[in-house]
Amino acid sequence: MAEILYDAPVAPDELTYAMRNLSPAPDLVLSGIAPITTSDTNTVRWGEITRRNRLAKYRSFDGPIPVSQRDTAEDRLVRLAPFSNSLNLGEYERLQQEFLAMGGTQSAQLVRAIYNDARNLVLSMHCRVEKALGTVLTTGIFDVNENNFRAQANFGIAGANFFTASVVWSTSATAKAGDDLRAMRSKFVASAGVAPGRIITSEAVVNALMVNAQIVAEAIGTQVGRSWITREELNAWLRQNRLPDLVTEVETTVYNDETGADERVFPQNKLVMTPASLAGVLEFRYGLSATALELVQSNRCEISFADAPGIVGMVVKEGPPFRQFTYVDAVGMPIMSGTKQVVVGTVL
Repeated sequence: MAEILYDAPVAPDELTYAMRNLSPAPDLVLSGIAPITTSDTNTVRWGEITRRNRLAKYRSFDGPIPVSQRDTAEDRLVRLAPFSNSLNLGEYERLQQEFLAMGGTQSAQLVRAIYNDARNLVLSMHCRVEKALGTVLTTGIFDVNENNFRAQANFGIAGANFFTASVVWSTSATAKAGDDLRAMRSKFVASAGVAPGRIITSEAVVNALMVNAQIVAEAIGTQVGRSWITREELNAWLRQNRLPDLVTEVETTVYNDETGADERVFPQNKLVMTPASLAGVLEFRYGLSATALELVQSNRCEISFADAPGIVGMVVKEGPPFRQFTYVDAVGMPIMSGTKQVVVGTVL
């Protein structure tokens, strides 16, 4: 049985506010461009309207006025999922054991240790957010099967919005990467009604574009000794073809304790076209965890119901056998509400 230690060297509300003030690391690229939002409910409902540019019709004088059809709407519902982490023998518990063994206490060092443990835990939460964003962005599906927990939410990217290169771009001599990019742009315009504003991809894909024979020939012609183009020349070619030169490269890896291996948050073989701003397309939504409600209802923390959604942190005592550790908890997941504004290509 676990118990929140309200009289720990750092109170839960102070630790929670400190955790929330820790921004995602700069290498968590997707978390930097996708909005991070909060909600006081764990059920997210949204409607997607299929709008068409319908034509009005001419009629004869005194003739009947035609009745147009309404645009269709689709209602969707998804429940946010919990995720958390703890340090079973973190710096805080280790120092506390040492101080107790010496018959004394060093509160300042214990406070610092709690904050150090909290920083590591929040980083792990931010990494999980980044991994989830990468999965939803490239598949349109939030699919989790870990730690004896199973959840799936399909946000419904249309099959027409997925593209596979007939010749992978790593085959630089014969791959028609230029034609493929123009085809992806056409798919985006047909789906979204506007041109894409951003390309999200990997460094390997960008490198393949810079040596692709078709793109090189279109960008600089048949200059002697040039079988490649610079990044600036690639950007110029993208602009000339009405493609986004706002290219976001995602190379982040995160470590999975269960598999003991590093994992990419964005697949190396993918290229995704989106609007320049992901607001209205993809976000990470934090909800209200049971732990946060416990803090609000305890009347021992300065956390109001309005402040409750999001990451919460505390020192917890558990047992028997009795032990103390730093704990972080949240409810949340990516929400893709603009599936018509996403085109996903498999190109390597």
